[in-house]
Amino acid sequence: MEDDDSEGESCDYRCIDFDWRNLDSAPRLSWAIRAGDIDSLRKLIDEGASINAADNRGWTPLHEAVKDDENYEMVEELIRAGAYLEHKTVVGETPLFFAARYGSLNILDLLIREGAAVNCHNLKSYTPLHMAACCKNSTCEAVLLKLLAAGAKIDALDVENRSALHFAVEENNIPATRVLLEAGLDPMVVDFFGRNVVVSACMAGNIEVLELVLGKLGHKLNIINYQSRDGWTLLMEAVQFKHIEIVKLLIRYGADTSLQEGRGLLALHIAAHTGRADILKVVLDNTPVKAIEASSVLSSPRSALHTRSLLALAIDKNSYDSVELILSRKDLISDVITCPVKMGNVLVSPASFLLMYADAVPHGEEKLKMLELLLTKPELIEPKYTKTVDVIDPIEAAISVHVRNHPQQGCYCCKYLSLILAKGASADGPHLFQAALKSGFTSGISLLLSHSNTHEPEHLLKTMWADVHKNDRSWNGTESNTFAYLMDLSTDHSVTFETHRQEPTDQTLDKVCRLIKSKRRPASLKRLARSSFRSYLHKETESKPSDFLSTVRHIDAPKSVVGFLMYNDI
Repeated sequence: MEDDDSEGESCDYRCIDFDWRNLDSAPRLSWAIRAGDIDSLRKLIDEGASINAADNRGWTPLHEAVKDDENYEMVEELIRAGAYLEHKTVVGETPLFFAARYGSLNILDLLIREGAAVNCHNLKSYTPLHMAACCKNSTCEAVLLKLLAAGAKIDALDVENRSALHFAVEENNIPATRVLLEAGLDPMVVDFFGRNVVVSACMAGNIEVLELVLGKLGHKLNIINYQSRDGWTLLMEAVQFKHIEIVKLLIRYGADTSLQEGRGLLALHIAAHTGRADILKVVLDNTPVKAIEASSVLSSPRSALHTRSLLALAIDKNSYDSVELILSRKDLISDVITCPVKMGNVLVSPASFLLMYADAVPHGEEKLKMLELLLTKPELIEPKYTKTVDVIDPIEAAISVHVRNHPQQGCYCCKYLSLILAKGASADGPHLFQAALKSGFTSGISLLLSHSNTHEPEHLLKTMWADVHKNDRSWNGTESNTFAYLMDLSTDHSVTFETHRQEPTDQTLDKVCRLIKSKRRPASLKRLARSSFRSYLHKETESKPSDFLSTVRHIDAPKSVVGFLMYNDI
């Protein structure tokens, strides 16, 4: 059975309510108080019931009674009977804490008159003043003023160095904020994390509370552009917590959007990672282009440690609108658009990041749509980076994702690869065919062949034959299928008929050798014709291999024949 008075509030600072798992732990007096039965209470007291007995949470009957001013007479009865005013719960809270937290003004006044300590603290160093700052009852202001008049220390801090004003602001408690500010509590006191009350107001997102605090401090730029120890500005906090009205207010007051946090990121980068295109637009419209270029390109300081890629940040949150917004900006230079992500020892372009690492974007039509949007920018099809580190380009990413994330039903990897190749990406990198061969991605090999100016099935067969004989080979079970596929396309199998010096000792290699022997038959006339014609055109374009595909496309022949010559039939 749960405690019926647990109010389910989100405040972290309220008294802790443990469930009454052991009903016998609740004193009989507490049950009478919960029932609102003062006659039973008096009868139990007269019978000698223990006034200060506590339940499993450390609550005495007095703790139970002080939570509501309707229990005023009961509180009087308990005090007359000798209730201990300073009894603490398991987390160190006296009855005065409860009266302050729940806004029981009359009972609070009674406890203070009876001598309750107003500056006691619990295990986290919260005082009754901290508790009152969380109270949102109509009596909140009066409770705070009563505590202050009784000598409560206005500048008391908890274990995280937070004042009562921090609590009031974080709870968006406007009356409490006003009272504490008027009482002289310093809004610039910083907590353990280096955040003052203005920062807390931006995180909480209540404009009225923020205006109260800024009204006390003045709208000075050193306040508006205050940075915590980690370099975070008020604007960054408001952006991070997605409070767009606070973002607009701070910018209107002169927030400097070119300030960087400790890792070198702008508020713009944080906005790109919120998944909110409306917030991103506000910040982007107010961030100087030079500041974006200085912090969002590969050559910027510390860029090898943290991502500066606006597109990757937006992709990571699956925000199509944010990606579209960034791409639509004519004032962003190519280096900003193509800025990669450093993943381990490699650079990953935005399109490659989408395919390989953006788990928030579902594999399938949604990812295909995002990829199509990215590839509307020519520089994102095959981005070039000057850094002397490995780069994963979009084609390699499409092949790699087939290996790592191939779904049981409906593979979109070919669609990704086909789209990238159709946009003009080069398929002639040897490493691309190598990756497809190793993964057994035969449909990907077909696409690469149909877009390659240099590679033929015979070349791939030779490459794979050499690869499987390496001493450091590792089998993945696709080798025999890939060999069969390549041999069906090839016309010259001579390389595969060479006798190896040693008999196959590996089961898979033996299987491949047997497969080769079974495929020893003449190639079809159709395949021979294609191979011969392509071989002839390769010689014709030998001085300029990049003209090969263009030459094939423009031969004087029916479209079906041209398609056959370009491997479109596979």
